[in-house]
Amino acid sequence: MLDYIVGKVVDRREDSIIVDKDGFGFLIYVPDSESFEDDVKVYTYLHIKEEAISLYGFKSREERDLFTKLISLHGIGVKHAFSILSNLTVEEFINAIETQNTVLLSSIPGIGKKTAHRLIVELKGKLNFEKDQKLQELIDVLINLGYDSKKAIDVASEIDLKKLSLEDAVKESLKKLTNN
Repeated sequence: MLDYIVGKVVDRREDSIIVDKDGFGFLIYVPDSESFEDDVKVYTYLHIKEEAISLYGFKSREERDLFTKLISLHGIGVKHAFSILSNLTVEEFINAIETQNTVLLSSIPGIGKKTAHRLIVELKGKLNFEKDQKLQELIDVLINLGYDSKKAIDVASEIDLKKLSLEDAVKESLKKLTNN
Protein backbone atom coordinates (compact mmCIF):
# COMPACT_ATOMS: atom_id res chain seq x y z
CA MET A 1 0.00 0.00 0.00
CA LEU A 2 1.76 3.19 1.19
CA ASP A 3 4.89 2.09 3.07
CA TYR A 4 6.68 5.41 3.44
CA ILE A 5 6.93 8.96 2.11
CA VAL A 6 10.20 10.83 1.53
CA GLY A 7 9.81 14.58 1.37
CA LYS A 8 10.16 17.91 3.10
CA VAL A 9 8.21 18.95 6.20
CA VAL A 10 6.49 22.24 5.27
CA ASP A 11 4.23 22.61 8.32
CA ARG A 12 4.16 21.29 11.89
CA ARG A 13 1.25 21.10 14.25
CA GLU A 14 1.07 19.55 17.70
CA ASP A 15 -0.10 16.16 16.43
CA SER A 16 0.74 16.26 12.72
CA ILE A 17 3.11 17.31 9.98
CA ILE A 18 2.54 18.18 6.36
CA VAL A 19 5.09 16.58 4.05
CA ASP A 20 5.53 18.00 0.55
CA LYS A 21 6.33 15.32 -2.00
CA ASP A 22 6.46 16.48 -5.62
CA GLY A 23 3.85 19.18 -5.07
CA PHE A 24 1.49 17.04 -3.00
CA GLY A 25 1.01 17.97 0.66
CA PHE A 26 0.43 14.87 2.79
CA LEU A 27 -1.18 15.51 6.19
CA ILE A 28 0.38 12.89 8.45
CA TYR A 29 -0.57 12.43 12.09
CA VAL A 30 2.53 11.75 14.19
CA PRO A 31 3.19 11.08 17.90
CA ASP A 32 5.73 13.92 18.19
CA SER A 33 5.92 16.44 15.34
CA GLU A 34 9.06 18.11 16.73
CA SER A 35 11.08 14.90 16.44
CA PHE A 36 10.95 14.95 12.63
CA GLU A 37 13.72 16.68 10.65
CA ASP A 38 12.88 19.01 7.75
CA ASP A 39 13.87 16.37 5.16
CA VAL A 40 12.20 13.15 6.22
CA LYS A 41 11.41 9.58 5.46
CA VAL A 42 8.13 8.87 7.23
CA TYR A 43 6.90 5.28 7.59
CA THR A 44 3.15 5.40 7.19
CA TYR A 45 -0.01 3.59 8.17
CA LEU A 46 -3.24 4.31 6.29
CA HIS A 47 -6.17 4.04 8.71
CA ILE A 48 -9.58 3.68 7.09
CA LYS A 49 -12.75 4.12 9.11
CA GLU A 50 -16.30 4.70 7.94
CA GLU A 51 -16.13 8.43 8.65
CA ALA A 52 -12.50 9.21 7.78
CA ILE A 53 -9.30 8.14 6.08
CA SER A 54 -6.19 9.15 8.03
CA LEU A 55 -2.48 8.78 7.43
CA TYR A 56 -0.26 8.14 10.45
CA GLY A 57 3.50 8.52 10.36
CA PHE A 58 6.45 7.13 12.28
CA LYS A 59 10.21 7.56 12.35
CA SER A 60 10.90 3.83 11.98
CA ARG A 61 9.26 0.61 10.85
CA GLU A 62 9.44 -0.69 14.41
CA GLU A 63 7.42 2.30 15.65
CA ARG A 64 4.82 1.71 12.97
CA ASP A 65 4.71 -2.00 13.71
CA LEU A 66 4.22 -1.32 17.41
CA PHE A 67 1.44 1.15 16.57
CA THR A 68 -0.40 -1.42 14.43
CA LYS A 69 0.05 -4.03 17.14
CA LEU A 70 -1.34 -1.67 19.77
CA ILE A 71 -4.41 -0.57 17.79
CA SER A 72 -5.25 -4.20 17.09
CA LEU A 73 -5.80 -4.73 20.83
CA HIS A 74 -9.29 -4.36 22.25
CA GLY A 75 -9.71 -0.99 23.95
CA ILE A 76 -6.50 0.53 22.59
CA GLY A 77 -7.21 3.13 19.95
CA VAL A 78 -5.12 5.60 18.05
CA LYS A 79 -4.99 8.09 20.95
CA HIS A 80 -3.69 5.49 23.42
CA ALA A 81 -1.15 4.15 20.90
CA PHE A 82 0.07 7.69 20.15
CA SER A 83 0.32 8.45 23.86
CA ILE A 84 2.49 5.36 24.35
CA LEU A 85 4.74 6.22 21.39
CA SER A 86 5.01 9.85 22.50
CA ASN A 87 6.27 8.84 25.94
CA LEU A 88 8.37 5.70 25.33
CA THR A 89 10.69 4.43 22.64
CA VAL A 90 9.93 1.05 21.11
CA GLU A 91 12.73 -0.51 23.15
CA GLU A 92 11.50 1.09 26.40
CA PHE A 93 7.97 -0.14 25.75
CA ILE A 94 9.08 -3.70 24.97
CA ASN A 95 11.27 -3.68 28.09
CA ALA A 96 8.34 -2.43 30.21
CA ILE A 97 6.13 -5.22 28.84
CA GLU A 98 8.74 -7.96 29.32
CA THR A 99 9.66 -6.81 32.85
CA GLN A 100 5.99 -6.25 33.72
CA ASN A 101 6.66 -2.64 34.72
CA THR A 102 3.09 -1.50 35.42
CA VAL A 103 4.35 1.63 37.18
CA LEU A 104 6.04 2.92 34.03
CA LEU A 105 3.16 1.90 31.75
CA SER A 106 0.49 3.46 33.99
CA SER A 107 2.49 6.72 34.12
CA ILE A 108 1.67 7.25 30.42
CA PRO A 109 -1.25 9.69 30.01
CA GLY A 110 -4.45 7.75 29.26
CA ILE A 111 -3.05 4.40 30.45
CA GLY A 112 -4.29 3.32 33.86
CA LYS A 113 -3.31 0.32 35.96
CA LYS A 114 -5.95 -1.97 34.42
CA THR A 115 -4.88 -1.10 30.89
CA ALA A 116 -1.20 -1.51 31.83
CA HIS A 117 -1.91 -5.01 33.20
CA ARG A 118 -3.91 -5.92 30.12
CA LEU A 119 -1.11 -4.70 27.82
CA ILE A 120 1.35 -6.91 29.67
CA VAL A 121 -0.94 -9.96 29.54
CA GLU A 122 -1.68 -9.51 25.84
CA LEU A 123 1.79 -8.51 24.60
CA LYS A 124 4.36 -10.27 26.80
CA GLY A 125 6.53 -12.42 24.54
CA LYS A 126 4.64 -11.33 21.43
CA LEU A 127 6.58 -8.28 20.29
CA ASN A 128 8.63 -9.90 17.54
CA PHE A 129 8.71 -7.38 14.70
CA GLU A 130 10.15 -9.80 12.15
CA LYS A 131 6.85 -11.66 12.22
CA ASP A 132 4.99 -8.35 12.36
CA GLN A 133 6.40 -7.29 8.97
CA LYS A 134 4.72 -10.30 7.39
CA LEU A 135 1.60 -9.58 9.44
CA GLN A 136 1.51 -6.00 8.14
CA GLU A 137 1.85 -7.24 4.56
CA LEU A 138 -1.09 -9.60 5.11
CA ILE A 139 -3.19 -6.81 6.66
CA ASP A 140 -2.37 -4.50 3.73
CA VAL A 141 -3.44 -7.15 1.21
CA LEU A 142 -6.75 -7.72 3.02
CA ILE A 143 -7.44 -3.97 3.21
CA ASN A 144 -6.63 -3.62 -0.50
CA LEU A 145 -9.18 -6.37 -1.16
CA GLY A 146 -11.80 -4.15 0.47
CA TYR A 147 -12.01 -5.48 4.03
CA ASP A 148 -12.38 -3.16 7.01
CA SER A 149 -8.99 -2.50 8.69
CA LYS A 150 -10.18 -3.70 12.13
CA LYS A 151 -11.53 -6.95 10.67
CA ALA A 152 -8.35 -7.42 8.59
CA ILE A 153 -6.16 -6.93 11.68
CA ASP A 154 -8.27 -9.34 13.77
CA VAL A 155 -8.24 -12.11 11.16
CA ALA A 156 -4.58 -11.65 10.19
CA SER A 157 -3.57 -11.87 13.86
CA GLU A 158 -5.15 -15.34 14.07
CA ILE A 159 -3.07 -16.76 11.20
CA ASP A 160 0.13 -18.71 11.96
CA LEU A 161 2.52 -16.77 9.74
CA LYS A 162 5.57 -18.88 10.61
CA LYS A 163 4.24 -21.87 8.66
CA LEU A 164 2.60 -20.14 5.69
CA SER A 165 3.72 -18.13 2.71
CA LEU A 166 2.02 -14.77 2.23
CA GLU A 167 -0.13 -16.23 -0.56
CA ASP A 168 -1.27 -19.12 1.66
CA ALA A 169 -1.87 -16.74 4.56
CA VAL A 170 -4.12 -14.61 2.32
CA LYS A 171 -6.08 -17.72 1.29
CA GLU A 172 -6.46 -18.79 4.93
CA SER A 173 -7.56 -15.29 5.93
CA LEU A 174 -10.13 -15.14 3.14
CA LYS A 175 -11.57 -18.47 4.32
CA LYS A 176 -11.97 -17.05 7.83
CA LEU A 177 -13.47 -13.81 6.54
CA THR A 178 -16.04 -15.55 4.33
CA ASN A 179 -17.11 -17.89 7.16
CA ASN A 180 -17.96 -14.95 9.47
